[in-house]
Amino acid sequence: MNKKMKAKNHDALVQLLLKNSALDLYQHILQDYAIEDLFALCQQKEHYRLAFRAAWTLEHILLHNPALLGIHHSEVIDLYCSTDNESSLRSISKLVMHLLRMPSIQLTEDRKERIINATYLLIEKDDCPVALLVNCWDILYLLSPKYEGLDTELQTLILFHLERNPTPASKARGYKILNQLKRNGIA
Repeated sequence: MNKKMKAKNHDALVQLLLKNSALDLYQHILQDYAIEDLFALCQQKEHYRLAFRAAWTLEHILLHNPALLGIHHSEVIDLYCSTDNESSLRSISKLVMHLLRMPSIQLTEDRKERIINATYLLIEKDDCPVALLVNCWDILYLLSPKYEGLDTELQTLILFHLERNPTPASKARGYKILNQLKRNGIA
């Protein structure tokens, strides 16, 4: 495909994402566009709404097709570790949670550590949106059996948040994870 056609295709995808209901488009978008185009749009920084719409669409495509999520797990992790768009990260963090639950995906130590580091950077932000924050808690919980002390640290993070700035969503997810930790012998 030549550059002019690629640009035209790119512009059409941008318009499709911005002008249509995300629920309608995620089911058929891969018939006309490559998944790599969605990953690229998730990473752009000029138009946060476009990045969010691309991430939301990507989330729904990949959650409906776990095999495709498995194929693109490296791109999902790279996106999670590199983007700063918190709206996009809500969707991308859900994909990371699903990846961590997939027994067929064997992540390297380096990838797991990159996920942990990116997750801590998000949690440490005072203005981290609650939906992203609780997804981060889940990510750390899913990785905690593999890293000594991570479960205790997660418990401390959750309790600190619930003491300082609880919301209905953070209470629900926080207490759920705390109960899981308790069942695992932490608490």
